[in-house]
Amino acid sequence: MAIVDSPFDPETSEQPFGQRWGGDVFTLTAEHLSALHAGKAIELDVMNEYLTFVVLEKPINGE
Repeated sequence: MAIVDSPFDPETSEQPFGQRWGGDVFTLTAEHLSALHAGKAIELDVMNEYLTFVVLEKPINGE
């Protein structure tokens, strides 16, 4: 994973992972963020072929 300032065209930009294609943007709502904080996972459909999951990292102290 990488944190970037904003989405970019992966086919015309230098990137942290080397050459990539696509560049879909997934927008999280307050409802999504609330679900993550409640321990749920967000399932993302990528190009109608792959699934990716977003989860909130649990702090080391478990809080």
